[in-house]
Amino acid sequence: LSPVTRLSPVTRLSPVTRLSPVTRLPLLGVGDVCSFSQMDIKRHGNPDWMSFGMTSGTQGEQANHGKTELSLINFSIRNPAWKPQENEAMYISTIKALGNRLFKQINHSFYTFLYFQTFCV
Repeated sequence: LSPVTRLSPVTRLSPVTRLSPVTRLPLLGVGDVCSFSQMDIKRHGNPDWMSFGMTSGTQGEQANHGKTELSLINFSIRNPAWKPQENEAMYISTIKALGNRLFKQINHSFYTFLYFQTFCV
């Protein structure tokens, strides 16, 4: 048996992580949390992923590549009993409606394709 060797030195992380004043949010009963964890699309939403006027965050407050929106949708799917805030609930219902509409279009196109393949060939 060979002795276990370390490839890199072990470093310790600080037990307390300091949050930037820009993203620090006091949460009653919890303490300071990162505001991104609240999935507030009004503050951190990306305008490329939302309707005009739904987000009011500055460029520095916006998450890149729709990460807040994707996190919100993922969390709502995995936690169906969760009750989101008004803005977030409206965004989720809009995305669900769009998804249902696209599913119906794809489903209709698929069955139309099958019909023509079966009866018109």
